[in-house]
Amino acid sequence: MRNRNRGPFRLTNYVVSLNKKFPNVKFIADFRDLWTEDSEITFFSVMSEKRKRIEKRIEKETILKSNKVIATMDSIADYFSALSIQNKFTTISNGYDPDDFNSLNIEKDNSGKIIFVYAGTLYINLQYIITPLFKAIGELKRNEPELYNKIEFRFIGKFPDEYKKYITENNISEAIKILNFLPLKETLTKIKQANYGVLILNDVYNFNLSTKFFEYISQKKKVVVVSSEGSASKFIQENKLGVWLNPQTSYTDLIKLIKDTENETLKQWDSTFDIEQFSVNNLTDKLINVIEEPFTKGESLYTRNLLFTFDYELFLGKRSGTVENCILKPTDKILELFSKYKVTKAIFFVDTTYLKN
Repeated sequence: MRNRNRGPFRLTNYVVSLNKKFPNVKFIADFRDLWTEDSEITFFSVMSEKRKRIEKRIEKETILKSNKVIATMDSIADYFSALSIQNKFTTISNGYDPDDFNSLNIEKDNSGKIIFVYAGTLYINLQYIITPLFKAIGELKRNEPELYNKIEFRFIGKFPDEYKKYITENNISEAIKILNFLPLKETLTKIKQANYGVLILNDVYNFNLSTKFFEYISQKKKVVVVSSEGSASKFIQENKLGVWLNPQTSYTDLIKLIKDTENETLKQWDSTFDIEQFSVNNLTDKLINVIEEPFTKGESLYTRNLLFTFDYELFLGKRSGTVENCILKPTDKILELFSKYKVTKAIFFVDTTYLKN
């Protein structure tokens, strides 16, 4: 149950409120984002102070009613742990599935350029990050055309219209390619072909290591973090996983990055960082441990629970399928299996973003 607007967060409260009715069921809340503290890219950025106070009350109530709370980053876990004195918080990071890459047939990119790939949604209210980056690329075109002609940024996924004007204003259409949404295999192929994977983080989430980060490093792609200084940029530099591009010094940072790439200073993957710990198999083991932990005092020690998560990426409009084929039919098949094997207890986290598309 994860998303960046009010609905899915609130649904968590509705689910955990069933704990009195089902005392032998372990209710686990899984948070991929901050709830009421994101002041830039969520509904809460425009919410009235009165509504924020109401939402904060519901947020705390949800944490208190949950048997366990999972977060993808220690920073998010710390944020929610401040709402409860109970020791119920666990960090299970985002990760990657090795099988996603195993079947790819990769052809070498023959453009001769240094390729930077950003895969995923580029969120709104990032002007203070995007503007200096695109301006730096424009300055590169004017002052160092030879270097400019060696780079290409490829954006795969949602690219807000308000950012397109910065491409025109800086006359950098040769260096910025908007590929929109691509099938998973094509997206992973683009990542595999690239020189660098790009993270663009706002100031609220400058600690965040998203799924795309783990997909990048799983293929031993150095990461370029474009953000204000934060724990994510420090983590990547300290572990030799890539470089930090400071929006305030974008121009000089970009020149250095291009020259270091040409000199192969950054080419070799020399990190001793354990990538395997973030594979889906290892993360699943961690999740199983959380699910199978004995209940606290007064709770059943013998109940086994199945945790099913239906993610909103299953259906995002006409271009990706139908409600019937992507959600209803698969759910019916799961229910048939439950009936066959007499599974009587399960938790369904159903996201609702597809309703907007």
